[in-house]
Amino acid sequence: MTYIDVHTSGLKGLTEEQFMDRARKTESEYKARDVELRELFFNLDEGKSFCICEASSPEPIREAHESAGLPIPDEVIPVKSID
Repeated sequence: MTYIDVHTSGLKGLTEEQFMDRARKTESEYKARDVELRELFFNLDEGKSFCICEASSPEPIREAHESAGLPIPDEVIPVKSID
């Protein structure tokens, strides 16, 4: 299933390099949990990020963030796309 995970806190004030380091940590944890990161969007001025992932449920997405030492997403929303 496809999910969007939403972060609205904990990112403001990070440099792009700091953010990308955190994203890489999370991605390696995703792989360990069979989560596929499809796309990542971010706006550090607003302190927000959005990841589009494929996973069996929201739990492995949340677990990956926690294991990487990062804030757990504010929301993990199941979504569909228009084909």
